[in-house]
Amino acid sequence: MEQKEMEGLSPEEKKTRFKEATVTHRLLEQTDRAVMRAIREHGGFAYVFVYGPSGVGKTTMIHQVSRRFDGTVPSPRAARFSFSLSGSRTIVPVLLLETRPPDGAAFNRADYYRNALVKLGEPFYEYRRLIDIHTEQAIEKPSRRPGKAAHFNESPELRHAMEEAMQRHGVQAVILDEAQHLMTIGNREHGSSLLDQLDWIKSMTNVTEIVHVMYNLARLFWKRTSETSSEYT
Repeated sequence: MEQKEMEGLSPEEKKTRFKEATVTHRLLEQTDRAVMRAIREHGGFAYVFVYGPSGVGKTTMIHQVSRRFDGTVPSPRAARFSFSLSGSRTIVPVLLLETRPPDGAAFNRADYYRNALVKLGEPFYEYRRLIDIHTEQAIEKPSRRPGKAAHFNESPELRHAMEEAMQRHGVQAVILDEAQHLMTIGNREHGSSLLDQLDWIKSMTNVTEIVHVMYNLARLFWKRTSETSSEYT
């Protein structure tokens, strides 16, 4: 805005204009370009970590990246999947999720799947079973497997529904804000570790070919001084 235009504004209007003005840091611009490149051509790696101090503009960058992909033509890989659900589907090139802190000791994967399905506008999923009524197992209730699956409240049905929904909506990337909550692993009584959660994310990328971009993992990288994005395979 020109100097003459500023002189004609009231103090409140000047204050508003000042708050709206932004100056992007050079490192943040580099990170923004790296994230965009990772989403468009992720080259087979499973996830991208983006970290840095509070207040530098990471959240603003997340929303800018998401808006840039609005209206993008869905990926050709979505055409490989056929579904029985009817009705029009909204294309969601970038699925932005804020991971929630768990109510229990460890991260709740089933809650994560539900959150993703709701954001995609699919709070219901189709579940079918073919059962031979003459077998004894037909009348038995399936028991939840002990170990890590129970520790993280894993739900194969919900995960499958989420992965199919992502394919339907042409998702190219999942951006996870507050991703440090993913690494809540409890007391390790089942041998769980941070690697279990990273392997879980990687397995979803392998199935869907959708890269995961994780923000705010500062607790894992407090020893690092660089504030650019890092890519891990």
